Amino acid sequence: SSSFAVGARPTVAMVFRLIAILALAQGQPVPDEQTAQQKALFAYHLERARAASAAATADVLQFLESDEFREVLRDCCADIAHETSLELLQRY
Repeated sequence: SSSFAVGARPTVAMVFRLIAILALAQGQPVPDEQTAQQKALFAYHLERARAASAAATADVLQFLESDEFREVLRDCCADIAHETSLELLQRY
């Protein structure tokens, strides 16, 4: 919760909001929430995560089809035990 109670320590988010409000009040442009470098770094890690996910998908699907997993699934979650491994993966 964002409270400005006396003695309360402001959070980083509160400080940024205050800076944005002051900038708007003075007619100054509000900076982007992320810098170009941050956006590039995020895009780089997003692509790496997508590649890692794609590389792991076959193993995950194989595990979801395993007898051991299916037995546990039937015991705990009978309502979805009939779903294919792909349906389970897409569900979660």
